[in-house]
Amino acid sequence: MSELIEFSQLGYKAGCACAPYKDIPREPRDVLQFSKDELDNLKNGVVPADIVIRNLTAKDPDLLYITPRREAVETRDIAGSGLCVFRNFVDTPSNAEGAVRFTDAYGFLHPEDIDRTPRGFFLIQWLAHQKEMRDVDERYKEGGMDFIADDLPKFQQAKFSGQLILGKTGQFVLRPPSLWAYMWLEFGLHISNQTGIRQCDWCGTWFPYGTGTNRRSKAKFCADKCRKASHAYAKKQNSN
Repeated sequence: MSELIEFSQLGYKAGCACAPYKDIPREPRDVLQFSKDELDNLKNGVVPADIVIRNLTAKDPDLLYITPRREAVETRDIAGSGLCVFRNFVDTPSNAEGAVRFTDAYGFLHPEDIDRTPRGFFLIQWLAHQKEMRDVDERYKEGGMDFIADDLPKFQQAKFSGQLILGKTGQFVLRPPSLWAYMWLEFGLHISNQTGIRQCDWCGTWFPYGTGTNRRSKAKFCADKCRKASHAYAKKQNSN
């Protein structure tokens, strides 16, 4: 799959944090700052009511916001990671800690999360996106393609476009415009190819295996570092 798709994006070296929106530093005169009307719209039905209620019952009643701790960034090769990002997304706990952990690993869902001031996104928005993809995934697991027929337009968010890369041989690659689009594309390929998915025996991260994934069907680990860590731990346990 990594040979078919190219997708990299910025990650924050110091990770992200979750805090009430009113406490997030911002430039007061920046035109991209959220207005009071936008905040009111978020509170008054733009997102599902159950997610709003869940947010408002948090320790702090203000809208919670995910934002970088510091601006130091690095480029991360998401497609080349060999991980099943959409499965890790839907499997992440639906709370602030889960959203921060996922964002630390894979970055923001949309480019506008990086462009706006303050940089970041509302937790309720992330939870709404997760619920949307999780619901489709659960319907598919329950009844296959027949159960997600009405959901197929959602996969078009991936914007199935590509570019021909010329080298020794021509290679056609897909470049999704966002992590959100990338996950829908990844999800669609999983359905089409019937790729196997399992959790790493060491860290619990979901990864694909089998044909087209560069992993054997018996693979137990998502990366060499996890395989080595597991073997080192087993060796230490056997020596005691």
